[in-house]
Amino acid sequence: MNLHCRALAAQLLWFAFFYNFGMMLIPAKDFFLSNVIILAIVTFGVLLKGVAGDKLPCWIDDYIKGKFFYKCSIDFLNKWIFALILLAVGQLFVNHNLSSYKLYGRKK
Repeated sequence: MNLHCRALAAQLLWFAFFYNFGMMLIPAKDFFLSNVIILAIVTFGVLLKGVAGDKLPCWIDDYIKGKFFYKCSIDFLNKWIFALILLAVGQLFVNHNLSSYKLYGRKK
């Protein structure tokens, strides 16, 4: 149970890291617009997986979903959890500093 909970925490931090990374790449400042762009990209990916899903190797799906954390030891998971927490907090700090810039000529 301990290993499962740590793997689940690492998997959630994995998703948070890539969500924050995607939000930093999208040049839209509006929260609704940026989430709609992410939703469109995810929908396109799901549709693409439905079309070409049988041809993709299973390790790609494991790395995207973070399933590889369930095969790791507790010591390795502790290091990943610590590193992902630092990365997620660092991304929030960088994303907050980037939000002060004007994008698309919008006035503040």
